[in-house]
Amino acid sequence: MFGGCGALLIAVLTAACADAQIPLSEGDSGADSDSDTDSDTDSDTDSDTDTDSDAECTVDAIEPFDASGLPAGWEIEDFDGDAYGYEWEWSEADNSTGGAGGYWWVNGAFPVEFDDRLISATYTRGSCFEVILSFRQDFSKGSGSDFGYVQIQVDGGTWQTVATLSASASGAYDADLSTYLPSADSVFRIRFRYVADDDLYWKVDDFELIGGNP
Repeated sequence: MFGGCGALLIAVLTAACADAQIPLSEGDSGADSDSDTDSDTDSDTDSDTDTDSDAECTVDAIEPFDASGLPAGWEIEDFDGDAYGYEWEWSEADNSTGGAGGYWWVNGAFPVEFDDRLISATYTRGSCFEVILSFRQDFSKGSGSDFGYVQIQVDGGTWQTVATLSASASGAYDADLSTYLPSADSVFRIRFRYVADDDLYWKVDDFELIGGNP
């Protein structure tokens, strides 16, 4: 998956997105602009982009979500606190992501406004020169203001938006996280954030983080 040059990686990722027809916009402004309680805006992140020759490429995570219950280190944040109790939950019925077995999904209900988050465990970049996020999804957008945000938090800082879903889409998607991870010591989490006011859904399956070197 990892080629000897950046141009090849970009070509592969572009082809993957085109095949899946996923209308995601990478490299959004980064800051969470809503009523998120994240307050850590420390800008003193290590800017050293060199890999540590003594560190290992530690990123190698696969979560197929085939078993019920959150994987170790994962959490759900029901930020909206709606009275209906809708939030991210596990299911194995009608997996329309392109994956098989179980998956995690969140279902909205009109006219309640939703802001629900599925948050991964914490990972360390180590000496990985490249870090790729891969997952399958089915995002079904209603007529309202429904959005899905794929976000990353580095070293406990502000959540940054890697991609935004603004139209219905399904299939596989890959995102290069390398530019968000400035040093071998960078620790990070991934968040799938569903903000909606209609009665449709977002399903996520086959979460994977892949680290590699040229």
